[in-house]
Amino acid sequence: MSSIIPVGPYHPALHEPLMIKLFVEGEQVVDVDLRLGHVHRGIEWLGERRTWIQIPYLAERICGICGDVHRRTYISAVEKLLEIEPPPRAQYIRTIMLELERIHSHLLIIAALFHAIGFDAWFMQIMAIREKVMDLCELISGNRKHYAMSVIGGVRRDIPDELKPKILRVVREVREYTQKVIIPVMETDKTYLARMRDVSKIDYGTAFKYHLVGPTVRASGVYTDIRYDEPYEAYPEVDWEVIVHKDGDNWARMYVRALETIVSCDIIEQCLEKMPSGDIIHPKAKPWLRMPPKVPEGEVMSRSEAPRGEVVHFIKSTGGDRPARWRVRTPTYANLAGIKPLLVGCHVADVPVSYTTIDPCLSCTNRIEIVDVRTGKVTVVTDAQLRMLSRKYTKNLVPRVR
Repeated sequence: MSSIIPVGPYHPALHEPLMIKLFVEGEQVVDVDLRLGHVHRGIEWLGERRTWIQIPYLAERICGICGDVHRRTYISAVEKLLEIEPPPRAQYIRTIMLELERIHSHLLIIAALFHAIGFDAWFMQIMAIREKVMDLCELISGNRKHYAMSVIGGVRRDIPDELKPKILRVVREVREYTQKVIIPVMETDKTYLARMRDVSKIDYGTAFKYHLVGPTVRASGVYTDIRYDEPYEAYPEVDWEVIVHKDGDNWARMYVRALETIVSCDIIEQCLEKMPSGDIIHPKAKPWLRMPPKVPEGEVMSRSEAPRGEVVHFIKSTGGDRPARWRVRTPTYANLAGIKPLLVGCHVADVPVSYTTIDPCLSCTNRIEIVDVRTGKVTVVTDAQLRMLSRKYTKNLVPRVR
């Protein structure tokens, strides 16, 4: 008979609240029950009550790491409805910011993985290198995070020539550290290999079946990347390769991220070299920095490759100054479907490490729905139902006395 071990919703190995109920026999996990919904923030509902130019600031706060890619994906959808395209220079600047975000995201999860294993010295060293990338983002945009760079029709700030040597210096330092320190540790350290090799394997068929995304699916041999499948911004103008590995274990998922960090450095260098001169915002879009446009009626979907995988933004417009519907699908939402095949078969001690290798972000993932445990029927909660439930369960509370 299996025993039950609850992991979460608050646990030292989990950076955000998540309930993983492990069914174990001895030390081996035989089944998994996943419970979400602890940090739902209602961002889509808030967005539908804001204008087109207010939403980018909200979209950027969907995720504390992948803010720029969410902002860019939303803005790209609006640009499709408006039938405008940002100037070439703006596209190159967007690409540079997206790849800087990918670098610091990958470095963060690699550092967190080393911490989960017990390599705190490596954790501190990698975070020190990542800090230089964060300083670079602040130097370019004025903000350490939530850069507010992309706007409808272009970007808010230019990258002047005097900043390019600084950017190149940091990028080359990141590449050198990744090649000479991170990758050799991943390839040769006995403790690291013992915890990562052949642990929590997801094969090609399983990854494809569960529609996993990002480095998680590429580490299982699936050749897919939105930057390659549906090129956008300056990605068609630079040479780069999609990193794919066939092993599908913990080691492969982190190794893919390390190699992608190097690829991101290459992309940034090429963008700085090839960046054309010219405007950074479409002339038609300049008034929209202060006054929201009237977006034509229609429905559109935009996709981008975030550090964790595919991001999807769907927008429905009825011709007004705000969307009638805004729907976001984040990469973690897709990758959480793989939690069960990821954890079943591994040992209890491997669960925090294996869970970390998919680089989860729960704050940008949770949605509200009601599940009848007797029938299995799922009901999504509407705005009106949510207000009704709120009044029902709070009407008997004692008012707070000031």
